Amino acid sequence: MRTECAYEVAAVIFLVVIAVSYKKKNWLDLYMNRCFDQLLQAGLLFTFLDVAVRVLREYIFPGSFYVYNLSSVIPAVAMMWIAMFYFQYWHALSGHRLILKSLRSFEMILPAAVVTILDVTSPVTHLIFYYDRQGRYHAGSLVVLVLIVVNIYFAGACLAAFGRKTGLWIHRGISCLILSLVFDLSVVLQFIWMKNSVFLMFYAMAFMIFVCYLLYQNLDRYSDRISGGFSRAGFRKVIQEKFKYRQRFSCLFITIQNYQNILGICEEDELADVMGKIGDILRRYGGRHNQFHIHGADFAVLQKREEESVQLYEAVAQILPSTVRIHNKSIPISYGFYMLTLDEAAYDQAEFYKMVASMKKMLRDQLHDRQLLRYQGEVKRTIDLELQIGRMLKKIMQEKRCDVCILPIVDAYTGQRHAVEARLYMLRENGRRIPEGAIWAVAKDMGYVRELGRITLESAMEMAMRERILEHGFKKLVVNVTPLHISSETVVREYKFLSKKYEFPLNRLCLEMTEDMSVPFERLEKHIAHLMEEGVTVVLDRYGDNVCNLQGIMKMPFHIVKISEHMVERYCQGESDVLKYQIQMLRDNGWEICLEGIEDRQHYEKVKDLGEISYLQGQYYGGLMKPEQIHSYMEEM
Repeated sequence: MRTECAYEVAAVIFLVVIAVSYKKKNWLDLYMNRCFDQLLQAGLLFTFLDVAVRVLREYIFPGSFYVYNLSSVIPAVAMMWIAMFYFQYWHALSGHRLILKSLRSFEMILPAAVVTILDVTSPVTHLIFYYDRQGRYHAGSLVVLVLIVVNIYFAGACLAAFGRKTGLWIHRGISCLILSLVFDLSVVLQFIWMKNSVFLMFYAMAFMIFVCYLLYQNLDRYSDRISGGFSRAGFRKVIQEKFKYRQRFSCLFITIQNYQNILGICEEDELADVMGKIGDILRRYGGRHNQFHIHGADFAVLQKREEESVQLYEAVAQILPSTVRIHNKSIPISYGFYMLTLDEAAYDQAEFYKMVASMKKMLRDQLHDRQLLRYQGEVKRTIDLELQIGRMLKKIMQEKRCDVCILPIVDAYTGQRHAVEARLYMLRENGRRIPEGAIWAVAKDMGYVRELGRITLESAMEMAMRERILEHGFKKLVVNVTPLHISSETVVREYKFLSKKYEFPLNRLCLEMTEDMSVPFERLEKHIAHLMEEGVTVVLDRYGDNVCNLQGIMKMPFHIVKISEHMVERYCQGESDVLKYQIQMLRDNGWEICLEGIEDRQHYEKVKDLGEISYLQGQYYGGLMKPEQIHSYMEEM
């Protein structure tokens, strides 16, 4: 036995060490890692079985034809399925996925299954091998078929390795080819040169698995030292694969809501202990392959179904400690939970992360400690609207144009038309108009504010030129912009270019700007002054809703201030007299006043005696004109 099986016994020991190491270390639940686990288990199983059968043949049942046949069946079956799992592993490593429900996967398994049947039935059919009455081994007429099919799998693995031209693809392809040749060489040495007297095949197989483990199974790459789970990069890697292969999954997020307070109490090593304890609990109940520490205060646990995430929440919500005592300090911890379950191909990867960010924001604004926020009801409607806006904004960025609607503005003294305000126009899936504020909020999150402002302005100027608004008696074109947009160093040059392109004079352009503290007042004042030098009028929009720093705003060089429809509505309903005093203050500052939200005659009668109001806007003066209504509106005038 020592002569024949020394290499085979060494292979068993070798594979056991690899298996223990692989199982002990935590690894991401990726298809590649699962395929390697299958390859490792198959290698260990077949090698152990072959050693056990050799022991039976040599020492326990030395004359049994059944054991003889079994000892010849196992190597061929082992070769076949190890080659198939090797083929599958390299496909996964190269970014392909073969699943049992696909025709392609059936084609992958079919050759191994056919040869396995031929091998198992060989004691009767003699197609692969057979033993004569004297117990001598003979090769069957189809024995070469085993090597042919094995090398077909190896060739497929090499093609997959060389075919995916990503980083280090040449090195991967060469490694795959060399390992395949090493296995083939061991088979030739064992069965042809050494006449099956020394078992090298399983040792070569163990060597193949070890090299794959050493080179490509970098288990520490995505580990998180603090929590004991996986890092944010690991989370993104798994989510990327879920979306790539359109797998349904559910994710429970846990956030420490008072994380900033804890930072002020704990030292770095103490905070790591807290995170480690939370990570231990989440792995214990959610699975050691499924726990991620995606940010300082945020954890995630992936599950296959929504029911599993709910059960996990119910378990850990009761167990996670409300206080942790470290170095004689009692540290209170407040937790928030939110959950997302995505059906197959329901969203794309970017939208998933947008949903996560939106739900985290809602959690911070709405819920108490340990409550679960779920993607349903009003939460779902709000997030779906943000996603829809995001898709339409991407389309706008690609096409470099947007739809605009208009709202007339009249001169309060003469009642004559004074300006048209052009606004971004988007519709929900149900046909209702999306508020402009919601559009700009999503654009800010996506980093589109500057570009969207430029596209909106250009689309509005194009509409003004096409409909000849100045010839129809309107003196100004009003466009909504953000402080971030007009604070660009190139904004004046861009406006001059658009003015020339669309033959629209800048002294007929009026910009409405909301104050949102995104740009310092000194910088904003400088850019407003540059625009005013070119004749552009700048208006403070939505006064009464968005003003955060009244003292700073009062120093800005605005010509006009537009008071929000909400403040006007409260005054017209008799709920508040604040509007009256605000108008007096703004007039004393030298600004003209525009009132928004004049919906009917009653509103007009209520505000006409407030003092010197310059401009009025609202449903009473025409209201919003959809893009398809603009032309007929202008023609009627």
